[in-house]
Amino acid sequence: MHGISISPGSLGVARNISVSGNIDIDDGDGVILQGPDNDQISYVGCPDPHCVFNARVLIAGNRLVNNGSGVNVTINNWGGPGTIVVRDNQTIHAGTGYSINPGYPFGGDHIGGAGNVQLINNIAAYGNVGFYATLTGPMEYNSAIDNAQSGFVITNTAQFTSNAALGNGGPGVLVNLSTDALDLGTSRAPRRSAATPSSATIGIDPRPRPCSSDTPSSSATSARAKRSLRSSQLGTGGRARGSEPGDAGARNAIAGHQ
Repeated sequence: MHGISISPGSLGVARNISVSGNIDIDDGDGVILQGPDNDQISYVGCPDPHCVFNARVLIAGNRLVNNGSGVNVTINNWGGPGTIVVRDNQTIHAGTGYSINPGYPFGGDHIGGAGNVQLINNIAAYGNVGFYATLTGPMEYNSAIDNAQSGFVITNTAQFTSNAALGNGGPGVLVNLSTDALDLGTSRAPRRSAATPSSATIGIDPRPRPCSSDTPSSSATSARAKRSLRSSQLGTGGRARGSEPGDAGARNAIAGHQ
């Protein structure tokens, strides 16, 4: 089950979407955005802007508690020119706080990109993995606090500045260098041609599994048992108290588990 689901009613999106100020508890995903992965044939004869992702999607100021994933985004065909901004949210006791995945554009067999996704000033606390982000746009002023595994697991993120990882059980930041689908654990069987009838449907796991020991998790049981919810430590402005970045340029605060 999903708390809030943003899914395609058509191939494109022309009007802006805002998901803001919500509280969601005990769902598979607090907020999920799943872009379409229709093949190119589906777009033949479809006029712009009905088949182009031109919108701005804002996911902001939400409090997401005890979910498998707090915010789960898979881009597929929605790689732009519209933007997806994930800002000022709090995820608490999540398997993965923020899971951002490129998916497979136009039904292809190669992983795409998520450069139009921005993660700004979010908190992931007391879960398993704080942030799992692949080929995203800027990640700035985010805080990963007291998670059982890594604070941040990133792959070719465009800009990673002024973030804080405090008291996590694993590395504060774990960087994957390869974007190969096999290395990310997101490879899938080739899709059948549209001309070939088939009753089979190939599913996509929206949570890739990297070659590292820290993988996105759909269960936060161990973290919940290990840590109690200390909401008083979380500021109301989407940042943990005491983790404000300095005025200098690119700066991340990384602290090991105490």
